[in-house]
Amino acid sequence: MRARQAAGVVGLALGAAVAGLVAGSFLDRKGPPAWLTDAMSTTRPGRWLADSWIAATKLAAPPGVPVARKGDRRPDIALVDLDGQPAAQSAWDGKLVVVNFWASWCTPCREEMPELERFHQAQRDKGVEVVGFAIDDPASVKEFLNTTPVTYSIVFARDTLPSPTTLFGNTHGALPYSVLIGRDGRVLEQRLGKIDAAQLERWIGDPG
Repeated sequence: MRARQAAGVVGLALGAAVAGLVAGSFLDRKGPPAWLTDAMSTTRPGRWLADSWIAATKLAAPPGVPVARKGDRRPDIALVDLDGQPAAQSAWDGKLVVVNFWASWCTPCREEMPELERFHQAQRDKGVEVVGFAIDDPASVKEFLNTTPVTYSIVFARDTLPSPTTLFGNTHGALPYSVLIGRDGRVLEQRLGKIDAAQLERWIGDPG
C-alpha cells in the first residue's frame, strides 16, 4: 500500500513538473527545453508532439518578414566569407548542410564549436557540411578563430536586416541556433540552443 501511495505521489510530482514546463514555455516565450524535445523526438509520435510544441511557442515574426519553417525552401541570403568575398549558397546544393548561427561573444556557441568541428571532420567526405553563420563583426570573429580555429566554412550576411536567424526560423533571436538543410535545399530541422554529437547524428540519420 505504501509503495503504491509513494508511486502515486511521484506520478503527481512528475505530472506537475511537466505541466509547469509546458506552461512556462508559453509564458516566457522561450519555447520548450531542447533536452526534453530531443528525448520526445526519438519516436515518430513523440517527434510530432515535439514539433507541435515548438511551433506553438514560437514568437511571431516582424510584420512582412518571411520566416522559414520545416519543409520550406532555404532563405536566399547574400553571403560573404571571412575575406569578404561572395559565398554562394549554391555550393550547398546536393549536400546535407548544418547551418550553425553563432557569435564570438556567445558562451554556448563557443562551447559547441569543438563538437561541430569533429562532426564536420567525420562527415565532410559523405556529402555533409557544417557552415558557421556568424552574427558578429568580422574583426571579432577573426580574432576568436585565431585561437579557436575550425575547418568548416564561416560566412556572414552581406545585409544584416532582417536578421538572418529570423529568416531561417529563429523568431526568439537567441544563439546558438542550428538548421539542417536538405540536399534539395529545403529546411529539415531547426534547433534553438546548444547542439551535441548525438543530436547531429540523429539529424543526418533521419533527415526530415
